[in-house]
Amino acid sequence: MKDSPWPFMQWVSDVVGLLPPVPAKKDTMIVPIDYITKWIEAEALSSIKEADVKQFIWRNIICWFGCP
Repeated sequence: MKDSPWPFMQWVSDVVGLLPPVPAKKDTMIVPIDYITKWIEAEALSSIKEADVKQFIWRNIICWFGCP
């Protein structure tokens, strides 16, 4: 993978699953990382459905950093 010329233009994402139980029933986590600055935007989710991922990317990446 080539390095992006600008920060926040290329993201790598991972899903971490089955975290220890908590009262809110959030047992998975989505963790996108900016490729250059290593900035992390993470959030625990109760489900990892397509709609949840789209909403997370829109709210936490595109609205803050613009379209990559």
